[in-house]
Amino acid sequence: MKQLFILLLLAFTSLSSIGQTPKFWYDASGNRTSRKIVLGSKSESGVETDNKKPTETFTDQIGESSISIYPNPAKSQITVEIQGMEENKGDMISLFDQSGRLVLTLSNLTYSNNLDLSNLKTGMYFMVIKLKNNTTKWSIIKE
Repeated sequence: MKQLFILLLLAFTSLSSIGQTPKFWYDASGNRTSRKIVLGSKSESGVETDNKKPTETFTDQIGESSISIYPNPAKSQITVEIQGMEENKGDMISLFDQSGRLVLTLSNLTYSNNLDLSNLKTGMYFMVIKLKNNTTKWSIIKE
């Protein structure tokens, strides 16, 4: 019985390392500055030492596309860059307020997409990015 349990435990731990694994980067203060979903490898976390990358840029992988969002928090405008995207009529960025009300939608996405937040109140918003059949969700702070 013990041998079966150990065998199942080993099989489960080896299978869990094959799937999607989040990878996080942190600044010197311990604040998370970015995340990326890595397929098929184990996660590595560490302190970010590359000073070329601004701390207010966040990245994520959605399918074959890499998404960068900056600045966050934002005062009047936020940029969403999508590398490796294929044109798809259903692609869109939606921004919701804390009550779940849709406050902004952007379709016809390109490599660099600017969202104008100047008409929105200060607070937290939720951004949903849909590319093909994949979605990613973000928290956006409007200063």
